[in-house]
Formats: sequence, structure tokens, C-alpha cells
Amino acid sequence: MNIMIIASDNNCYHGAFLSMASLASLLQERYHHRVIVVLPREGTGEALLDEKGIRHILIRSYSWVMKLEDRGKARIFLKDLLKRVYNVRASRRIADLIRREHTDLVHINTTFTCVGARAAQRTGTPFVWHLREFLEEDQSRRIRFRRRGYRLMQNADRIAAISQSIYQKYRPIFGEEKLSVIYNGIEPGDYDCPEHEIFQEKEVCIVFVGGLYEHKRPSMAVQACVLLRQRGYEDFKLRLVGTGGPEEESRLRDMIRDAGAGDYIEMCGAAADPVRFYRTADIALVCSRMEAFGRVTVEAMFAGALVIGADSAGTAELIRDGDTGLLYDSDDVASLADRMEYALLHRQEMRETAKRGRIAMLKNMTAAKNAELVNELYLSIMNERAFAEQGQSE
Repeated sequence: MNIMIIASDNNCYHGAFLSMASLASLLQERYHHRVIVVLPREGTGEALLDEKGIRHILIRSYSWVMKLEDRGKARIFLKDLLKRVYNVRASRRIADLIRREHTDLVHINTTFTCVGARAAQRTGTPFVWHLREFLEEDQSRRIRFRRRGYRLMQNADRIAAISQSIYQKYRPIFGEEKLSVIYNGIEPGDYDCPEHEIFQEKEVCIVFVGGLYEHKRPSMAVQACVLLRQRGYEDFKLRLVGTGGPEEESRLRDMIRDAGAGDYIEMCGAAADPVRFYRTADIALVCSRMEAFGRVTVEAMFAGALVIGADSAGTAELIRDGDTGLLYDSDDVASLADRMEYALLHRQEMRETAKRGRIAMLKNMTAAKNAELVNELYLSIMNERAFAEQGQSE
């Protein structure tokens, strides 16, 4: 089949883009589909796509998602009007590309973009919509014209949710007929580290990897470590790996400074290769209360670290408490500190827990498994289309 994937960004550090690149590569290599990716802007993703041998083209478009705080702002509304004009043009160009490429199916990679769906409708091409975000709950965002947007999404041949939590949010909106769960997949690659044995050094290494944004709650990791220190534990260090908005990073620095925690909490900045942090970590913290899936959870477990995560949303689907990792009460800093303390006091048990976590992820959360299920979804769509066309001809 000729598959066209519509990306909503062009950033090789973003989880949705990385997942898309892995999927596109496997669709070509294992299932022999011909894949082209449509990018909305210039960015860092082209190099990754080139490395994987994935064709791509730039057709400028803009997100149809807005910040909740921007509702009713005239200046923002005027900017969005201009973006909508660009998106109409983008849809027409993508429709022309669909025809030139003899595209069989369009795959929209995230909730943030609509131009591919409009182009698919214009050409009568089947399309899949991949839901990777809660939006309101995890990012304080929404589709600007939400009711109209949901109607467009409802026209997809299939809608794929990356976790049960995402499925449960959207089931009342889209129903069960088109909506299905296909867990996100990650290439073990360099992350997989079977020889990693945690708690071998005197100083325990704790990492928080990901965007240092409020909804990811790095502040909770900081507060829990401060509390742990107050309880008398000194031989540990927390590394915050990632970047956020200037104000959010400034607040974190102030929090660390005011707590006198600069000697055991370090802000490491962005990491092009986070695996080196996972491979030296004993504990990885995932603090987001509404994680749609949790790529960092899977990466850390691949690498053999013990993951302590919030008992909510996608994180709770990936971690079996006490078996493959530890869960804490998602809104309670003391609960997180308690689970960290438990890990420090039961190190041999936690070594076995981390090993079971790695095996569980290798079994269930690989990019290969994801591509297999996506390919089956494609085939079911095409078979239904063929059956419907045959019925019409008769």
C-alpha cells in the first residue's frame, strides 16, 4: 500500500515524532508499504527520517489546537484566522499529493493537526486518526472549534488510542465501533541494557527525564527528594534531564535554591541521548498525573532502571505496582517519598522488580508490536472498503 503519514511537528526529540518515525520505518521494512511523511514546518526531524530511509515533504500548516488560557483573546483569534487560511491551502496541496502518489491510506499522527483529514475527505481516501494526547487534562489545550473538530475526527475510518486512558476519554465521543487501543511502541535499540544492575554504587542515582513543564510535575520530584533528605537519607542525587519554558525552569531553580538542595539536585538541560542517564540510573521518576502513555516510562524500564510513577492514567497501565515497578498516590508528595524510601530499604527486591519491568516492556511495548497492530488496522480498513465497493457494484 501507499501510506501517507501526516506529522503535526518536526522535532526529533518529541515522543510522538519518534514513534511515528519508528512506525514508518517498520511499515516499509517489514510490511513493504511505500511511506511518505508530510511535515508541517522545518525542524530537526528530517535528519531522522533520512537516516531511516523515509521519504518526506514539507507542506506548511498549523495546529488547530489552542491553549485554554487563550480563549476569547482577540489577538489570538486574528492569528488563528490567518492560520486557518494557510491550512485550507495546505489541505489542497496534500490532496494533490495524495492523487500524485496514488495514496491508499492517510494516517494522521496526533490530535494537533487536521489538514490531512480534510485532504483525505476531499479525495475520498480512507484515513486513520492517532490520538496521543488528552489535551485538556494533560496540556491545558483544546481543539479551537471542538464540536466541529470532533465531527471531522468521527469521519475517520478508524481512530487509534495509545492507551486505555485515552480510549476511556474518547469512547463517549466517538463510540466503540471505530475506536481501538493500540499501545505506543518504542524501539528498544540503545535503551535496552540487560546488564544494568541497579543499586551497585553507594550514591543512588535518581533521574527525571522529560519536559520540565508544569503538567509533567518535575517540582514533585524535587519536593520528594527534599523530603527524603529531611528523613535522613543523604547518599542520593536527583538529575532533572530536559528543558521547559523559561518561567518554569526559573521556578525550579528557585525551589532547589530555597530548599538548599543544590548539592544533591542537578538540572542537566536537554539531552540528545537520554539513554546515558537511564543506564546509570537506579530509580527513574514519572510524576505526570495525566500521562497519555509514557514513553519515558518504557525507555527507563528497557534500560533496567526501577520506575516509580504516579498511580494514574497511562503510567498506571504500564507499571504493575510491586511487580514491574512502584506506584504512588499521584497527588501526594509524601507518598512518592515513601515509595522512594521503600526502594532504598529493599534494594535486592527492587533489583528483581526492575528486571521484571524490563522483560514486560520487551514483550508488550516494542515498536515492532505497535507496527504489527497498525498494519492489521490498515488491512481491515482496506478490506472493508473493498467489500463496500463490491456491494455497490453489484
